[in-house]
This record gives sequence, C-alpha cells and structure tokens, in this order.
Amino acid sequence: MDLNELTASLAFTLLGLLVFLTMDVIHSPIRLELVGLTFLAFFFSLPYVIIGFLIHVGVLYFIDGSYLVNSWGYLIYVLVLYLSRRQGEQGASVLRGIAILVLPLVYFVDYSILFFYPFVPHLSQYINPLNLFSEKLLDSIISISLISILVDRGIRIDFRKEISGIKLAPILFILLLIPTPLLVNVDRSSDYALDGRIPVPEGWTYVITRMDMVWAPSGAKGVNYYLYPPGRFNSSDIGYQVWFGVYWIQGKYGLGEGDSYDENAIYAFSIIDQDVWLGLHGYKHPVTRVHAVHKIYWGTLDGYKALYMFGSYESQSDVPPYEDVILEGFLIVLYIPSYDRTAIVYACATDYNWPKMNDTLWSLAMQIDFP
Repeated sequence: MDLNELTASLAFTLLGLLVFLTMDVIHSPIRLELVGLTFLAFFFSLPYVIIGFLIHVGVLYFIDGSYLVNSWGYLIYVLVLYLSRRQGEQGASVLRGIAILVLPLVYFVDYSILFFYPFVPHLSQYINPLNLFSEKLLDSIISISLISILVDRGIRIDFRKEISGIKLAPILFILLLIPTPLLVNVDRSSDYALDGRIPVPEGWTYVITRMDMVWAPSGAKGVNYYLYPPGRFNSSDIGYQVWFGVYWIQGKYGLGEGDSYDENAIYAFSIIDQDVWLGLHGYKHPVTRVHAVHKIYWGTLDGYKALYMFGSYESQSDVPPYEDVILEGFLIVLYIPSYDRTAIVYACATDYNWPKMNDTLWSLAMQIDFP
C-alpha cells in the first residue's frame, strides 16, 4: 500500500466531508456532499476509493443514520465513476451519466420500500421541487461536472507522483483533520440543542432522530424529539396513538413577516412524518389529511412569539388492522433565531381520548425550556 496515496486520499475524503458539514451547519439547501467521493473515484486507486467511501459513510452515519440505509447507492456511485476512467470518451460520458442518476434513484427506491411511494396525490401540496431526491441529482451533476472539467481539459494531476514529490499530502491531511471533528461536533450540538430541555414523564419512551430522509418529499432537514406513553400501541389504553414532541427544523418554515403564516408549510412536517411512521409499521398506503381546524392564534411560548394551532387529522392506527382514526391535538410554531431553527411542538391523541390527555400534553408543552 502506497502510504502517500493513502494519506492523499484521506485528505480529499476529509475535504469532501468538510464541504458537506459546512453546508449543513449554515443550513444550505444544496450540500455538495459528493465532491470528495467524486474526486476519489476520478483520481485514486480502487483500494483508496473504497477506504474513502467507508470513512465518508461512517462519519455521516454518525450524524444521520439513514446514510447506512442508502450506503449501497454511494458504493455504486463511486464504482461507476471509477470504471468510467477506463473507458473511451463516449463510454466515460455514458457511465458518468449513469452515476448522476444513481443516488436520486437509490434514495427514491429506499424511501418507497421503507415507507411508501412519496409522490401521492394527498401529499402534492406539501412537496417541494427542491426535495431530497432532486437535491441528490443536483449534487451529482455539480460534483461530476466540476471534476470532469479537470479531466477533460487535461488538467488531471497524478496525485501519487505530484503530491509525493512536494510532500503535501501529510500537511493537507493534518490541516483538514483538525476542523473535521470540530464541525461534526457543531453540527451534532445544534441538532441536540433541545436534549434535556423537554420534560419526559416516567415510563414514556423518548427518541431523538434525524429527519432528512423522512421529510424527503418536502426537502426539509432537521431533528424530531418525540415521546409516547407506555400504552400507545394498546387500543384500550388512554395513551393509544398519543404523540408528543418537537420538530427542530433547519431554517425558517411556515412563519412569515409580522403575523403572516403558511398553514401547509407547517402541516407538511407532521403529515409526512405520520405517513412515514405508518409505512414503517407495515401499512404501505397511508393517508393523513387535515380533518378540522378549530382555532389559530398568536401568543408566546417560553418568551418566544409562537403560533398556536388547534385541530385534528384523519389518519390510520399504526397497529393492525390499521383502523381509521381521528387524531385531535395542537401545534405550536416558533422560530429560534440563534439556531436558525423552526420549532414545531406537536401533541395528539385519538379524538375520544383527547379530553383525558389534553391537560397532560399541554403541561408538557408549557414546560419546554427553549435555548
């Protein structure tokens, strides 16, 4: 194994991760996640391409577990690009075209298998053109185009020779190694800013999960802090189908200037999330719709201006036989400028149990300590 080529490949792997992490920290809609992997596939030997791929997926899995689910797509992506180097001009162009389509298709297939077909009529009003699938397409086009320019114009560098000659690889690797864990920590810290600030009743299940894959049709990114009581899956318990949680979303969503707001932009998060949850629990044709809107008004929550929304959804239970249910509840929407995050506090129960759960869920919302 060529130690210098290994060091150089690790340096470019870190460079790609730094680009992605920087874009994530500043909440850019386009992440350019593939620049580093594309560089490896075009310029380095296969063992170093695979090592870089494993590091790339491993680091991003630490941030968002869905990367493990979609990792097979990243492997195909780098292998197709690596093979394109051994083709003539026409063959290389064909393989690069295939590589551009790989990740959008893989994400679409994985989403459809795990959850449900994402472009269904009842979700049409909640779908953003710049969604996770189109973002992967743009990322592939930009990354491959940038590196192709270097190759096709004859600017390609023999990294094993040039970097070895000037001994740059170790220096580049060290310079990139220092900020990478710092950016990972900044990214994770922002995601976990509400951890410990949300009350969790004894016996309730508490989960924090990254939602980029879940919210793929809308293109939103962020975290879901959710709780549910021990009787949530028991139809005879008052906790049946009860949810409480906070969506912690990158950027500002649903809230405009002054007292303006966009109801659909707010509903999108919980409606897509509910459909995905049902898909995960075996019901592959979920339909969640707004059933009724009782009242909407402005107020405050923990010192922040907040939009209070009360109403209900039509949906299905997540336990067989997946009966139709009306989920009564509320949403509270506020924007936290210091984190550039929209927080949506949500709570619901079946309509017949809502009167028994209302006080408990409202009390939990009022106890959240926002940063």
